[in-house]
Amino acid sequence: MSRFKVHPLAKAYKLLSEEKYEQLRDDISQNGLIHPIILYEGKILDGRHRYKACEELGIQIEFDTYAGDDPSGYVRSMQNRRNVTVTEDACSVALLMQKAGIDLKDKEAAETYHINCEMLRKARKILSKSLPEFELVYNGDASLTDTYDELFPSKKKKSEIVEEESDEDDSDDDSPDNDDDVQEADSGKDDWEEYLDEQKDPEGDRKALRRAKKRVEDYKKRSKTPVLKTWSWID
Repeated sequence: MSRFKVHPLAKAYKLLSEEKYEQLRDDISQNGLIHPIILYEGKILDGRHRYKACEELGIQIEFDTYAGDDPSGYVRSMQNRRNVTVTEDACSVALLMQKAGIDLKDKEAAETYHINCEMLRKARKILSKSLPEFELVYNGDASLTDTYDELFPSKKKKSEIVEEESDEDDSDDDSPDNDDDVQEADSGKDDWEEYLDEQKDPEGDRKALRRAKKRVEDYKKRSKTPVLKTWSWID
């Protein structure tokens, strides 16, 4: 049996939970494959879970090829069958648009995909700013609104943050006292530092990304499930 890869557009939506996948697998075992696997550009556009279940069960797989001109819209339509949260839906649509190279205004995109405009706008902004933060929101481990406010604070909030950071700098007794210490402190950049350097943010707003680092690190400490080190689902 030929192996088919999953189309990048289909990866915008998360995999089923183990429980839901087992339910699907049991249903296919009892009733067979009802809906064919949809291919596009030689890859699975819809039906990756059905395809996997059929392979595991040794059931003959039926295929059909998508012949329309809006594959991203088709993926979105098929995912309406799943029970997802408003936040997960907004993140998935934002990711779907990025993968498909769709550059619509937020209002037009919201009308096209029948989704809350404000939620989609925030999800798209977070995705464009910080992959680690987007992943936390996408996985349901952080609030979309709180994360957006953290990464894109209002002028009043920015003023409060500057004051807080100024107070922290004044109370920091561990800063290097001589040139040797400074060189040692700056000698080793971790992956986060390199990530920040690569952003080349024209507004120089690196403080928000550093706060993003702190949020992710705090989450790692609280959660038994570590945050992914790479974002393969973005590829």
